[in-house]
Amino acid sequence: MKQNNFLDNYFKTIVFDIDDTISITTIHDWKNATPNIQIINKINALYDNGWTIILQTARGQISCKGNSQKADEKYRLQIEEWLKFNNVKYHFLSFEKYLAAYYVDDKALTPDEFLNLDIRDFKTGLSGAHIELRGNKIFKTNLQYPDSLNEATWYNMAAPLINVPIVYNVIGNTICMEFLKSSGQKFKLSEINEIIKTFSCYKQYVPFEVYIKRIEEHCKIHNDFFEVLDLLKEEEEFFNNNKTFCHGDFSLENIIQTKDGLFLIDPIYNPNNYSSYLLDISKLLHSFRKYNRMFEYEVFLNNWRNFSKHLSLLEITQWIRILKYVKNIELKNQYFSITKDLIKCYIS
Repeated sequence: MKQNNFLDNYFKTIVFDIDDTISITTIHDWKNATPNIQIINKINALYDNGWTIILQTARGQISCKGNSQKADEKYRLQIEEWLKFNNVKYHFLSFEKYLAAYYVDDKALTPDEFLNLDIRDFKTGLSGAHIELRGNKIFKTNLQYPDSLNEATWYNMAAPLINVPIVYNVIGNTICMEFLKSSGQKFKLSEINEIIKTFSCYKQYVPFEVYIKRIEEHCKIHNDFFEVLDLLKEEEEFFNNNKTFCHGDFSLENIIQTKDGLFLIDPIYNPNNYSSYLLDISKLLHSFRKYNRMFEYEVFLNNWRNFSKHLSLLEITQWIRILKYVKNIELKNQYFSITKDLIKCYIS
């Protein structure tokens, strides 16, 4: 059927979205996206039964700034190759919307579903991300520090190891995930230790000098704490021997105890950054101290007492890193003072 004749058969036409409908990937790996076999089988059966099948995609709307022609030029060949490889029958592929009897799309809502959809804001974090609860899904957008794709990648890597929320998709700078409801109970430190031990088994390869450079950039922002750089360099060999998988922001806010177990959310991940389970330990120590939960601080640290010196140094770097994001002047001064005191204690 020619594309310009589709109106003759609109009453027997179905328009299908592609991404997250007939192909599934949460990390934009379009070429290796997983086919939704049940959907594809039904599409092919309808095609064979005389229905007009139009595949419609919004892919490229962000990267090509809404220019459908440029999106077509950028993605058509890639999509057509995937469709051929996965034996999808269709009449034509469109980068625009066409009239049809039905639209099959993972983001579609009926009017009644829209009326019953609860949409409300969640508290934003220090990074400035905007977080909304829409029905039973969390939508997190961060325009200031866009890192949704790396976050989704981390969840995919961590899912075989620990409990993490389901990632449904990533569109632009927005990640859509399962909403996790807290049980209201405190987590057990023994469970935290098991998670960290699990992370410590998976080696990573970015050298510690990369982390030193990150801290140096923060020191330049504050025009202070430069003595910490020399302290880090003195321990560079030790930290290079402990390069492992980690969460990257292992704070109290990012640990959720649910009725189904302990879950981690909101990782900070970049494959080009230094990674170590020791960073996670130091971040949780930093978080306990920040909220003046010093009994838990001491109990937790005691489990890792063989590394107490190195953890103290890394905790200092966590305080240096957080200062950049604190807007309240009084609180910033308080954290600045804590950081200076911890440096003095470490040196002495």
